[in-house]
Amino acid sequence: MLLVLRKEKEGGIRTYCHLATSNYNERTATVYEDVGLFTADQKIGADGIEIFNFLASQIPVNDLNTLIISPYQARDYFEKAHSL
Repeated sequence: MLLVLRKEKEGGIRTYCHLATSNYNERTATVYEDVGLFTADQKIGADGIEIFNFLASQIPVNDLNTLIISPYQARDYFEKAHSL
């Protein structure tokens, strides 16, 4: 995950987030394909801020809007989805 917080001329602080399955290694790029999402969705950006705060300080993550953190939330999410 890459997270950028940018002060815009109009609209205050805006988040930009890149989520990807890769470490951008040029050697493995010839072996398999990676998936990435670059977004300015503010819900995803807010989740990114929560995740980086957790990684930096081990402060527990509040409820996230759209992202799921493994192993903390993934099991519950997939069990609920499977029971539908």
